[in-house]
Amino acid sequence: MSIWARCLATIEMRGHRCRKSRSTILIYNTKDLTENRKAQLASLKFLDGQMQKIRQEIAVYQTAQAAYAQALKAEIAKAGHEPLQ
Repeated sequence: MSIWARCLATIEMRGHRCRKSRSTILIYNTKDLTENRKAQLASLKFLDGQMQKIRQEIAVYQTAQAAYAQALKAEIAKAGHEPLQ
């Protein structure tokens, strides 16, 4: 018997940030699924993996964005420039 569990999450967009608002765990006994359903489940597993890679890549970009913003802020402060009112 093969059992596969998948966590589904609802994502809310807030500006440029994503937040998981709720999740549901679905458990499938793949022995009871038709070939078509098994193929759909395989596609979902593939997409879950791809989406996880993208989330990790976004985290890298957000870290770099914060570092560049901090560096720019420090350079502006060092030059003695004041923010516009």
